Amino acid sequence: MPAWARWSPGQWNRAGGVPDEIRDCQLGWDITTFGSGDFKKMGLILLTTRNGLLVSAPGKNYPKPYAEKIMMVRDGQVTPRHFHMQKQEDIINRGGGNLVIELWPADPAKKRLLDMEFTVPVDAFPRKLQPGGKVVLSPGESVCLSPCQPISSTVTAT
Repeated sequence: MPAWARWSPGQWNRAGGVPDEIRDCQLGWDITTFGSGDFKKMGLILLTTRNGLLVSAPGKNYPKPYAEKIMMVRDGQVTPRHFHMQKQEDIINRGGGNLVIELWPADPAKKRLLDMEFTVPVDAFPRKLQPGGKVVLSPGESVCLSPCQPISSTVTAT
């Protein structure tokens, strides 16, 4: 983790001006229930350490076409189905248990899921899946979802 991720409110105050990139790119801690109100079932703690802006404002240029987030998921917690239209998403299991990811091909323009076979790279090895197919990542394994790749995912820890 970056040093600023462990700062107390007092340390933030003493640091003076917060680097614009931290504020502009919404870096830092987030705790969410995805609107469910039930953290144990559908909760997530994450730390966004990198996040670029796809469209820069004057004087604000952070050209990162990806985000890096450290996500802490408890056994049985679910991250709702979603997809990213413009940023690459690498999901790396750095924990002690398995991470189960259900994947669907999606049509972003029509905002709907598709009923067709598709392929994703799991540690660089192509894996063919049916809609709703599951990828189980053991500790150390990863899957890469490329920018604009029409994939929708649901993540569960087991």
